[in-house]
Amino acid sequence: MRKFFVLAVVGVLMAIGANAQKIGYVNANELLATMPEMVKANKDLEAYAKTFEDTYKTMGTELQTKFEAYNKTGKTLTDAVREAKESEIAALQKRVSEYEQSSQDKIEAKRNELVKPVLDKAQKAIKEYAAANGYDYILNAESVLFAKDSDNVTPQLKTKLGAK
Repeated sequence: MRKFFVLAVVGVLMAIGANAQKIGYVNANELLATMPEMVKANKDLEAYAKTFEDTYKTMGTELQTKFEAYNKTGKTLTDAVREAKESEIAALQKRVSEYEQSSQDKIEAKRNELVKPVLDKAQKAIKEYAAANGYDYILNAESVLFAKDSDNVTPQLKTKLGAK
């Protein structure tokens, strides 16, 4: 009976060993940050965001100027004029706030538009590399608590994607 148990354990261990899975990991952030397409996407996004930033600064300066003028003359104005100035400032504050939210939404949409093809390319390269090199799994290095350096496939994927 004991021999049967030992043979069964050995058989299970051999089966596990024979079905060992090949696992690698990649530092996805490092890989993406060094891809030429991502570098270009980030530069394009910065330029796009700058157009909104310039308008936002202009609107902020206008709001600040009107607010300072109101503070200087507010005590000497009639009630009707003071209310009109306060309404004007409140409306401008609302416009500035709406513009800020709208521009953030547009920048986020542009970021998604520019980055999605880069992410798709990296994902495709990872899948192709895994298939070509017999990997069952490629994990993101940020979620791996321990791994051998030899399982790091980031350098090979950087080469495949032309990243530096």
